[in-house]
Amino acid sequence: QGVSYRVVQVAPGAFAEALDMKEIKVGANVAQIGEKAFYRCKKLQKITLYAQNLQTIGKDAFAKIHKKVKLLMIGEQMEKFAKLLSGTSVPLTATVKVQEDNSSKAAAKRI
Repeated sequence: QGVSYRVVQVAPGAFAEALDMKEIKVGANVAQIGEKAFYRCKKLQKITLYAQNLQTIGKDAFAKIHKKVKLLMIGEQMEKFAKLLSGTSVPLTATVKVQEDNSSKAAAKRI
């Protein structure tokens, strides 16, 4: 109804088993993604994180999602993102890219 909300957290299990979810974009205001937030979203193939304020990603937040998911993190802190992804259960076959906020060039890294 035309109301906007400033989302600052994705609660634990918020989208768990959302079986038809194919793509998500996490906004720049989000500081936390809870445990198992996107657990078993088996069709989830693309995740974009605008991560200026992102501080934590909970355990198994991305467990059992599409095995060839593409994860794009928008920000300038590659080391921070690598640390944040530790323990989130991103599939080993995922493609992870980090892109600077103001650049169209992405540095790709396979995990």
